[in-house]
Amino acid sequence: MDYLDLLCRLFRTGPVELGFATDYSPGVKTPVPTTERELIMSAAGESSDHVAEIEAASIGPNALDQLNDDVIRLARAYVHAAPLPLFGELTRIRNRTYRLLDRTRNPRQQRDLYLAAGQICGLLGSASFDLGYPYAAAEQARAARVYGEVIGHNELSAWADGLLACVEFWAGRPAQALRLVERGLEIAPPGTTRVRLFSIGSRASALLGDIDGTRDAILAAQDARGPRGELHDEVGGEFGFDEARQVFCAGSAYLSAGMAPEAETECERALTLYRAVPADQRWYAAEASASVDLAAARLLSGEIDGAADALSSVFALQPDRRVEGLVKRVGQVRVSLTSIPSREAGVLMDKIEDFTTETATRALPASF
Repeated sequence: MDYLDLLCRLFRTGPVELGFATDYSPGVKTPVPTTERELIMSAAGESSDHVAEIEAASIGPNALDQLNDDVIRLARAYVHAAPLPLFGELTRIRNRTYRLLDRTRNPRQQRDLYLAAGQICGLLGSASFDLGYPYAAAEQARAARVYGEVIGHNELSAWADGLLACVEFWAGRPAQALRLVERGLEIAPPGTTRVRLFSIGSRASALLGDIDGTRDAILAAQDARGPRGELHDEVGGEFGFDEARQVFCAGSAYLSAGMAPEAETECERALTLYRAVPADQRWYAAEASASVDLAAARLLSGEIDGAADALSSVFALQPDRRVEGLVKRVGQVRVSLTSIPSREAGVLMDKIEDFTTETATRALPASF
């Protein structure tokens, strides 16, 4: 009786259900007695059936390898390819990732797929912003952050906070941008993740008129270099944040703070770093943006000819590469030129007007 009591407590049922007693209630058929061996073998069979379902509901290693290769390829292609063609491929691969997630119940595979989904949504967020859809960019960034949270990938979640912060300060909400930077820093691992967030924070602080905060954030970014990260350094590309990008952000922050000499120095340094890369691998949008910021810094110092020289390479950029952030920067230069009553300023304004009539955003199909 002792072992029967133990079995009843183990399976949380009674002797009748386990087959060790007979239920004589009216209308109940007398069951065939179940032996101890049959009970144990039945339980083992149920476990085997469940494992078989788990094994069947998994995906092969080739599918995961291909997905990982696609994420790395697209992240790295993003810096030198037009965003619109990439958008369609990113959407296709994201949808494939979702289908694979529906097929597998393997926890390790699910983690890899959630990471891929987060990375792809992050790239879709960048592309959405570059194509002039900040609200869509924010939605994609929030999706990327959630995927990071689900699998405990703080680097991905902190990267997403950085993208959200960029959307906010371009929308004229630098205080909210700074809050997002601070949220990201709470979970950011050491190294490039923190460098990027401090750099974004320097730009938000500058827009708030906080000169000390701007300088502190730039110095913090310089001190934050450390271990390589899986996302920022191993995948890289759009997720990367190398010295050129860091210096470029510092120049933009100094420019927003009205510190023309510092801005000019950092923008020139960023351009030197960008132009050291082979032409077909250059980050065209960042290089062009650094040139625009250099022009704006020179205008602050009254150098119209120097500003025109800095913009000459920007005007040569193909329309499908004239992304939203770059167009906004050029528009800010045009606003600055309206206060300069000279023929040179008028000529430069006309060139900017021509530049902004054909952009990546205007090239979008009506159904996009």
